[in-house]
Amino acid sequence: MLKMESDKSTNEIIETGIGSVVKIKIIKILATGKKFHTIYGIQKRTNLKRNDIKRNIKDLIAIGWIREQKLNTVLYYLNTDDIYVEKLVRYFKEVGYLDDIEYN
Repeated sequence: MLKMESDKSTNEIIETGIGSVVKIKIIKILATGKKFHTIYGIQKRTNLKRNDIKRNIKDLIAIGWIREQKLNTVLYYLNTDDIYVEKLVRYFKEVGYLDDIEYN
């Protein structure tokens, strides 16, 4: 079992992290192309509702999978130091959900 700094169990983290199609789509977008993304950019690439994106990003931030950087606007990016994110992205690549050129 993976040991993390969080007080949450592995089951809670995984269920929160990939508990919806919206979250999986958000992770895919953040794992592709450029490093930083806005809510608008995610919305434009996924056709998801803005409120759904915001709610799901909040969950992903809470488990440490996504980080935000506040400049003139809020930018979101994957926490590449998180072992769950690393393994999930690797799995997405292996099954063909992400191309090899995406996410370093």
